[in-house]
Amino acid sequence: AVAHIDNNDDKAIGARFKTTVGRRVSLGFSGYTCRYTSRTADPARFSALGVDLQLQPSNLTTLRAGYTLQFVGLVPGYPDSSFNRGGLYAILTQKLADRFKVTGNAGVIQPDNRVVDPSDRILIGGSLGYTPLPYFETTLNYLRDINRIAEKVTYDFISMRFAVLL
Repeated sequence: AVAHIDNNDDKAIGARFKTTVGRRVSLGFSGYTCRYTSRTADPARFSALGVDLQLQPSNLTTLRAGYTLQFVGLVPGYPDSSFNRGGLYAILTQKLADRFKVTGNAGVIQPDNRVVDPSDRILIGGSLGYTPLPYFETTLNYLRDINRIAEKVTYDFISMRFAVLL
């Protein structure tokens, strides 16, 4: 017979709280924690904290920014007991007309604070959005990684997104 491991005594939990000041400013806080292994003796945990801000100085302009810090516990046997991940971003959006908007983006991603490797990114870029119909949007995005590391294969990210707005 195969024994079934029940981890109901250690559930994942997450929450986000947001407050709005007037119609132009909002501030959010979020958190999440979970056990990500089935080991009962030495369980490893993942936890994340975040904060985000949105400012809308006019009906045509929006600034959003956010920061996250994540803690990853490792099971015994690794040289380190844990490591941190983190990231931050800022996005400025300007509506140009009823159907067009332009966006500027900047962000930093660090998947593992113990090493500097190709997955560390410092991104800048932008996008152009077009909404031909009230329920359909297409966006052309470009990001450039300005974090120069010899092992990286590419520094440019281009994508096109089509979305049905419900």
